[in-house]
Amino acid sequence: MQIYLTALMPVLLILFVLLSRILISYRTAGKGWQTLAGEYASPDIPEEGTDLRFASMKVGKGYYKNCVHIRYNEKGMHLRLLSIYRMFHTPLFIPWKAVGYDRQTNPISFNRHILEIRAIRNIPVTLNDNVFSSLRPYILKDTSV
Repeated sequence: MQIYLTALMPVLLILFVLLSRILISYRTAGKGWQTLAGEYASPDIPEEGTDLRFASMKVGKGYYKNCVHIRYNEKGMHLRLLSIYRMFHTPLFIPWKAVGYDRQTNPISFNRHILEIRAIRNIPVTLNDNVFSSLRPYILKDTSV
């Protein structure tokens, strides 16, 4: 009996981790990502572009820490999550013409930049300074911030 319990523990641990990932993916998907996917779903990854891996961002009320892969070029930005979190999160391609700069916030000395997606105004996309500094030339192309 002891041998069976010892062998069963790793299986239960793996099952627990997988179920928790599925639950987290399901709960955060409806908070903004799926709304954007209705307009900007794009499973095709652009062939050319600059990659930002393990980026953090907030889409609506869902926070994605160190699990977003962003590929950007002069046309727009392609967003997808790491494969373990990808369930219920369709990859997105948001063209730059659909992105507007809303404002900068500074909660407890960490700068955050809030973007407005013009077609879907109630889903803000919040970026930290590192991600924003890479995307800044494209985001601010037609504005004076």
